[in-house]
Amino acid sequence: MRGVYLGRFRDYSMMVVQAEYRQPLFWRLSTALFVGLGQAAPTASQITLSGFKVAGGAGIRFSADTEERINLRLDSAWSENTPALYLTVFEAF
Repeated sequence: MRGVYLGRFRDYSMMVVQAEYRQPLFWRLSTALFVGLGQAAPTASQITLSGFKVAGGAGIRFSADTEERINLRLDSAWSENTPALYLTVFEAF
């Protein structure tokens, strides 16, 4: 999940749900809003409703190659008082 540092929550089982809403602006620019909900536990039976972590944020996209659908994205994300900034190529999912 964007906003949670890789490896911060690790275990043998996990459940994650993510959603993203994208909106074209103009030319090759668009925006995105995203949210994720997830949890890690030693076993799937130990995943509880109260243990889920929430992460979310917003970003801007630049379509570098419209035929190949290659986007450059700049995302600002947060989770549990931990802000993060991501600059990446391609989409998260």
